[in-house]
Amino acid sequence: MIGAPDPLPKDAVRVNGVWHLGPVDEALSTSYHAVREREQRIHTDTVVRGLPLSGHRTQHAAEWRVRARSLKRLRKILHALGKPLQILDIGCGNGWMSAALALDGHAVIAMDAHLAELEQAAHVFADRTVIWCLGDPRTVLFPEARFDVIVFAASLQYFPDLADLFHRVSKILAPGGRIHVVDTVLYDDPEATEQAAARSAAYYRALGVPSMAHLYHAHALIDILRLGHVDTLSMPRDLGLFGRITGLNDPFHHLAVRPHPQVVTP
Repeated sequence: MIGAPDPLPKDAVRVNGVWHLGPVDEALSTSYHAVREREQRIHTDTVVRGLPLSGHRTQHAAEWRVRARSLKRLRKILHALGKPLQILDIGCGNGWMSAALALDGHAVIAMDAHLAELEQAAHVFADRTVIWCLGDPRTVLFPEARFDVIVFAASLQYFPDLADLFHRVSKILAPGGRIHVVDTVLYDDPEATEQAAARSAAYYRALGVPSMAHLYHAHALIDILRLGHVDTLSMPRDLGLFGRITGLNDPFHHLAVRPHPQVVTP
């Protein structure tokens, strides 16, 4: 048996290309999969391999145009650092972004709680040097100061407590490292956040997956601003009808966070 690669826990077990690092929230994984199926986001291997460009041929084409721009921006920012980076991609889904970052020479560990998409990623991107992991970043014991970059791309909404989350992952962030929050909707104030939560609950009930309502968490921008020095790399943009036609509307934030020292200190 081949031992777990650094920096994974030594007792990790690899099955179907995925390293199992400990328990995950099974309720979240089950509800998430049901939502993905109903939203037609479970893609064939061919589509996954070609993302984000192949997403232009799906019913979510407008979103994939935005995410293609996000990936381009992130790659440019990381390239400017001038060295291969140690990256942890939390909530990697089917692995398209992790695989793209690995092409740039970075060492990428991709983590998710959804086993089906992880196994698909391990198969589809078997030629990429990505370590695919099933686990919860709040409980997996990585070495301290291990990663130059931690990425949350369209995944922050699956964590209820950002202060606790950043407290935990900041311990494994190297000095000078950044947490990149990408492709994430953040609201202006608590009232807008509560309204978004109510809309989400109604949406998931209508979709037939009411269990997802309490597992999907709207967050306000101020929730992140409190946690560290934040560089705003992209803000939401609404150009109305022109933006819808051209695909230039963008509902997402892209932030780079350097956590405050008190977030790191136990």
